[in-house]
Amino acid sequence: MMYVTFHDLRHNFAHRAREAGWILEEVAYYLGHIIKKGTPAIQTTVWYTQSSP
Repeated sequence: MMYVTFHDLRHNFAHRAREAGWILEEVAYYLGHIIKKGTPAIQTTVWYTQSSP
């Protein structure tokens, strides 16, 4: 049996958002990948936008 987790859904959303033309900053803000000063945490977001198995 295969389970889908919330984490899987976040990866799927981020990947599809990038395919739809969202810029990394938009995806970062939507996922809550923000550092203290309010700027997006791009490295974390890049990891999320890559397709998962």
